[in-house]
Amino acid sequence: MTIKSEIKEIKPGIGLGILKFGMTRDQAKLILGSPDEIDKETYSDDEDDRTETWHFDDLELSLVFDCDFDWRLITLASSASFIELKSIKLVGKNIDDLKKTLIGIGISDLNEDWLTGEIPEHKVIESGDLGINFWIERDQLSEIQWAPLFLDDETIIWPE
Repeated sequence: MTIKSEIKEIKPGIGLGILKFGMTRDQAKLILGSPDEIDKETYSDDEDDRTETWHFDDLELSLVFDCDFDWRLITLASSASFIELKSIKLVGKNIDDLKKTLIGIGISDLNEDWLTGEIPEHKVIESGDLGINFWIERDQLSEIQWAPLFLDDETIIWPE
């Protein structure tokens, strides 16, 4: 069995296949090995507000670990065509097919936002109920990003 078959299914609020939100960096490394690149960022003026984003180029997968949550896995993002949601491959679908597919699998709380910046055709479609963002570039789904679910603004519902 390949690692791709072990991590192909998006599980909203839980993770990606055998990768689960709340895992430590060491646990993720046991499954995926060492990342190709690690980006370290501070998201406020407080030096203690730090994240690490691990990039796995061959898998087209990124994992975000946050110091505020004891360096546990807090966000996943993928642009890989093998990734599935409810056994359906979504990356590469045009925006109309994507919306029809999502509604067809019961995801109807979709909010769309045009983003300004370098790419004027950049858009995000969000499902707040599932904590998933679908990033659209030039009318095609280019990346899926998702996180654990929250009980309130600060309390994460960690998967078992």
